[in-house]
Amino acid sequence: MNIQVANDIQYAYGSIRLGLEDFTQQYCDSAIAGLTNSIQFSPENPNPYYQRAGLSFELGDYESVVSDTTTAIEVDPDNAHYYDLRGLANFRLHQYSEAIRDFRFATAVAPTAEFRQQAEIHFHLAQTWIESQQPHAEQ
Repeated sequence: MNIQVANDIQYAYGSIRLGLEDFTQQYCDSAIAGLTNSIQFSPENPNPYYQRAGLSFELGDYESVVSDTTTAIEVDPDNAHYYDLRGLANFRLHQYSEAIRDFRFATAVAPTAEFRQQAEIHFHLAQTWIESQQPHAEQ
């Protein structure tokens, strides 16, 4: 990945966090194009898929997140970060069983205690929310 793409990614996230919508779209579009170019030159590298998925998540394009993280997982099936992000996107898409499965796997293969805790929080929050939506039997 070249320096311009790395800069565009940083500016995209910075503009997202600052709520600068005009800049967000500009930098996200540029960063996504650069990442797509990186993927074309090195399709066996999971990192550009994951980075593009992260930007897509911020933009609310959850279908693209699932697609890119699934491809990253096919290349590197033991990376907990990919499963966690895909779980978040699946949850937003109301694909709850898939989200739970992804969070559970992310927890199992987490590279650090801190990341394991994050994945566990996602898992428990999703599970709690799903259970709260189930109709309760009358007593």
